[in-house]
Amino acid sequence: MIPAVWDVPAADPGDPSGPGRPAPSLVSLHYLRAALRRRLRTCVLAGALGLGAGAAYLVAVPPPQAATTTLVLTHEVQQDPARAMATDVSLLRTRTVAARTLAVLGLTGTPDAVLTPDALLDSVSIEPVSSDVMRVTLAAPSGAEAERRLDALSAVYLRFRAEQLTAQSDYVVDGMNERIAALQEQVTAISARIADLSTSATASTEDLTDAIAARADLGNQIGSLQQSVQDQTLRTTSLVASSRVVDPAGREPGPGLRHAALVLVSGLVAGTAAGVGLVVFLAVTTDRLRRRSEVATALGAPVPLSVRRLAPMPRWVRPLTNRLGVDERRAVDRRRFAHTLEYALPAPGQPRRLLVACLDNSDDARFGLATVGLVLAEQGLDVSMVDLTRAGRLQDAVTALSTFPDGPAPVVLRPVGEPMLAQGPVDLRRTGGPGGPKRTEKAGTAERPADAEDADGHDDLGPDRLVLTLADVDPAVGASALAVWAHRVVVTVTAGRSGVERIRTTADQLRDAGMVLRHAVLLRADRTDDSSGLLPSTAEPVTQP
Repeated sequence: MIPAVWDVPAADPGDPSGPGRPAPSLVSLHYLRAALRRRLRTCVLAGALGLGAGAAYLVAVPPPQAATTTLVLTHEVQQDPARAMATDVSLLRTRTVAARTLAVLGLTGTPDAVLTPDALLDSVSIEPVSSDVMRVTLAAPSGAEAERRLDALSAVYLRFRAEQLTAQSDYVVDGMNERIAALQEQVTAISARIADLSTSATASTEDLTDAIAARADLGNQIGSLQQSVQDQTLRTTSLVASSRVVDPAGREPGPGLRHAALVLVSGLVAGTAAGVGLVVFLAVTTDRLRRRSEVATALGAPVPLSVRRLAPMPRWVRPLTNRLGVDERRAVDRRRFAHTLEYALPAPGQPRRLLVACLDNSDDARFGLATVGLVLAEQGLDVSMVDLTRAGRLQDAVTALSTFPDGPAPVVLRPVGEPMLAQGPVDLRRTGGPGGPKRTEKAGTAERPADAEDADGHDDLGPDRLVLTLADVDPAVGASALAVWAHRVVVTVTAGRSGVERIRTTADQLRDAGMVLRHAVLLRADRTDDSSGLLPSTAEPVTQP
């Protein structure tokens, strides 16, 4: 039971732990778990976005396909096999081989050519299987392209290696040929000397014999060098001919479903982690209040009721929401809200005026106040409602919740000009009720009569009428102008929308204006909120009428 008077603790600005100040928020596992449950949709949406990003990555950057070939490379018998294979690997990784391969493939000389020799070499991996066998793997956007590039690379490499072996052999052969030419010149000179000695009568037999022996020795050297030239040429030809492709380029099995699953799971995990991190960060750093106990402490007034949403669902989704029970739950919340406001009304014999002060939630609170007006009007009471909100859509809420278009309904009034600055019932105009707009059967919209702009609403604020006022509270404007409409006020706070200072300032402004803050209602409350909404028992009583 809510008492007729309540205790407002005397707040000490220098004492943050005083009874008039909100208790400090403790970041506990329960608090973080509640935040995650509350923002479960955010985490799920972040995970879905991460999953979508992974799928987009698979489409935009498909996994590369690879092709493999095997080469047999013959070396000189006297060479060290390891060093010879290292030389072959080095030749394959030269920019010359890559540039020639790109030229053969036709991937150079165009403005949009994106494949460079370095990029081609980066896509190649080499594995020496043995001293004479090399396995080459090349990655490309598709399997067919990988095979095409690898075939061209293998052919270009074998030709380039043959050129290097032939050039090395030519250097040796050229040296031998130069030596043979020099020896032949010596043979020619010695042959001329032998001819001179043979015709000379004074020549000795010993000189002739030595000259013939020297020419024979030179002939043997020339023959040996000529044989070496033939052997060198034959070896080079055999090395080039025996080095070949033994296993043509073939596609390797791609990453397939495993790669796709890994990318999708990575995107899902990363997105969910980002969502969880964002929720936890906001929960730790925010000063906005979500629990009934925190709002009650900040306002200095009890919060006996917390509801979810009050606005009815749109018509186009009602067939689905009716099956899910959403509309029924919201209707129950509106009736609970109406019962709470009825309990806050002054007793009979007093001016029956009540102000509902909204903290940036008049779009939702208007349906609760409309429910109160309709319930009281159906009971036979004369009810007037004053709309002091910025949007001015209280009449729309009454029309939307009316069961019968011509049934009893409250009169909705709205001042001319800026509603929040209206100094009492001056220039009031009806927006609904008797003499106001009527609902059309076709569209269910309000149809204003010809003299609606001049319809005076002063008679609807008589002393015998019950007046309910809905107003937005702006700390920059204050609440002094609201005191003329009602003496009692009920504040509506939306969970997670207003900070401690905003709620505390609103309560101070309402009390400074001379209004009695009965209690508050928490809208869009969390399902995990199990606090009572009562004032701290340590508060020192300060009685207000």
